[in-house]
Amino acid sequence: MHHGAARFHWRWVRYCETCFRLYGSEVERDLPSSPFGLRRGEQRLARRRFGEGGRARSEFLCASDGGRRSPSTQCPGNFYRFVIWAALAFVAWSAPAVAANAVLEEAADCTVVWNSQAKRWAMLFTDLRAQPARLALAESADGGATWQRIGPAALDLPPEFRAASAAGPEAIAGADGQQHLFLSLERTGSENAPRKRIIAHLASADLRSWTFVSTLNLAGDQVGAPSVSALPGGGWRLWYGDEGDGSIRFADSRDLKTWIDRGKVASIAAGRAAPCVFTWRGRHWMIVDGADGPAVYRSLNLDDWSLQPAPLFAESSRAAEARGHQPAVVVSRERAVCFFADAAGPAGSSIHAVELREKDGSLTGDRAAASFSPLDSPDAPRNVAGSRPPAPALTDRDPGEAAMLRAVGSRDIRAHDPSMLVRSGDEYWLFYTGRGLGTWRSKDLRSWTAGAPVFAASPAWVADVVPENRGTNFWAPDIIQVGNRFLLYYSVSTFGKRISAIALATNATLDPDAPGFKWQDEGVVVRSGTADNFNAIDPAVMRDADGKLWLTFGSYWSGIKLLELDPATGKRIAPGAPLHSLAHSRAIEAAYLHRHGSHYYLFVNHGWCCRGVNSTYHIRVGRSEKITGPYLDREGRALLEGGGTVVAESEGPFIGPGHASILTIAGREWFGCHFYDATQLGRPTYALRPVTWDAAGWPVLGMTK
Repeated sequence: MHHGAARFHWRWVRYCETCFRLYGSEVERDLPSSPFGLRRGEQRLARRRFGEGGRARSEFLCASDGGRRSPSTQCPGNFYRFVIWAALAFVAWSAPAVAANAVLEEAADCTVVWNSQAKRWAMLFTDLRAQPARLALAESADGGATWQRIGPAALDLPPEFRAASAAGPEAIAGADGQQHLFLSLERTGSENAPRKRIIAHLASADLRSWTFVSTLNLAGDQVGAPSVSALPGGGWRLWYGDEGDGSIRFADSRDLKTWIDRGKVASIAAGRAAPCVFTWRGRHWMIVDGADGPAVYRSLNLDDWSLQPAPLFAESSRAAEARGHQPAVVVSRERAVCFFADAAGPAGSSIHAVELREKDGSLTGDRAAASFSPLDSPDAPRNVAGSRPPAPALTDRDPGEAAMLRAVGSRDIRAHDPSMLVRSGDEYWLFYTGRGLGTWRSKDLRSWTAGAPVFAASPAWVADVVPENRGTNFWAPDIIQVGNRFLLYYSVSTFGKRISAIALATNATLDPDAPGFKWQDEGVVVRSGTADNFNAIDPAVMRDADGKLWLTFGSYWSGIKLLELDPATGKRIAPGAPLHSLAHSRAIEAAYLHRHGSHYYLFVNHGWCCRGVNSTYHIRVGRSEKITGPYLDREGRALLEGGGTVVAESEGPFIGPGHASILTIAGREWFGCHFYDATQLGRPTYALRPVTWDAAGWPVLGMTK
């Protein structure tokens, strides 16, 4: 038994002793003194369990003895007391250690957020010590391991809800610098005012005093348990429970203030409650209350959810350990910790904390764990320059994870937004996002040597076209050989804005030691600004069956575009040449076109990039007989309407694959992309794995040996 379980079992002993006293007579002078000391809360709890009549019943049992006791002569009451004490002690010994991970007692549903003013973690929770229960604040100075009650939260509510009970808090930091609180308010029913349960929105600068903003106009007046998550592409989504039909519903907002109800989450069964949505290890997750403990759903796009076969605590050895409800998850760097309520212990409902694990696409939590490592401070620097140890070789990592990374083709080189591999002389070259555009070179695609960046200084036009881009931070290059020149396309932009440009650099060779090696800046190919509905980044270049040169690009906004180029110049074939729209979705970018057989295949990324192991990037594909589209997925859905068949997604430590390309070597095709290596704190890493085509002509990624 670990020390957390032992601590819990001694609490049961104190509880059993309280029951022993309640069932004994009022003459307690002969009882042995407690080595533990009883808490008033435990006495109250025992009286609630057994009733105030327990003392009277024990007096009746010992009436024949006149209240006299001795070690040798015990009344039947003492016998029953002994049996009760022994039975409860046995239960205490065999009981599961469900309170081993308790962090706050006499508390229910909670939300955990970072208090940037106090520089510590804060918890808003339902305080069961208060009568009636009310919303309160606790803070932790040690990363969430221990919590100190601060006091009740001051809620400025409208008159009709000032006497209402508050529960199910959800706090989230807004772009306005304030914390936004969404919580359920329940007004008890009466003859003149029926029972009403709504979700209210409040705002605060300090997490203590909350100003009422509004009540949310949702589906009816029997709703609660809100959970809020940011949407890829901007905006917010709120999930909540509808008590009327037992469904989970959702609503969207651009500013956290005005909400549009979107209806039920069709893929989640009725009877679920208290949704908690978060993003971690390449997927969106939703934990909901279920009959067998917390149930887990997962999604790649926040729209379509699939049920995980086993509940969250399925690995627990006892049924009681599978309990838990009203979850709240904190994602701290590469880790996720679930705070939840459990009423299994003698102190009533307590808040517990469990470290989550992801394996083979499923989420689990270890209820037997005594504690978890402290949560990181979001304000702390990610690492001090030069302090990160060098990445261990694959052979030095966990054997299972190393084998998985080898199978998915990890080349164990750092590269984000990699280009198509291109051959120059007897070497393959790879270009990627970075200062001046980073380069790798290899003769066998196994051993790699870092090359010099393409640009030592920023081209002169950048300051005028994209003034906020400084320091040669260029993105997502792609390269093709046309005739005796290499054409290198790259993006110049700033994160989250569409003031962007795709530019071209050319070279006669990629070998820096060869005669004639020199990168020539050719200027802008296509640009976008605030007046445009597209974003000119993420270029990918290809030749079609007729030898025409095409450029795909685009990110968010109106989606993926296609532009014809002049092979002689590498620039737009004509100033007024049309932009073809190929694909669109809420979060879409990193397009790549590939011709196979009689079809053109459009690979695109959906989801979030650039968040390490919390990235939700995944690669989808559609195809068309014409390069300009329309592109449809395997099920016939149009990519312009958000369709796309998933071809690569997160697998174990292989998180968020992105920026696809296909290279043919000796008649065999290879699929290149980046991913975020979960064994290396989410380091962007290049992967190259075989790709084949099934009988219907769709790509299938293989494993490397």
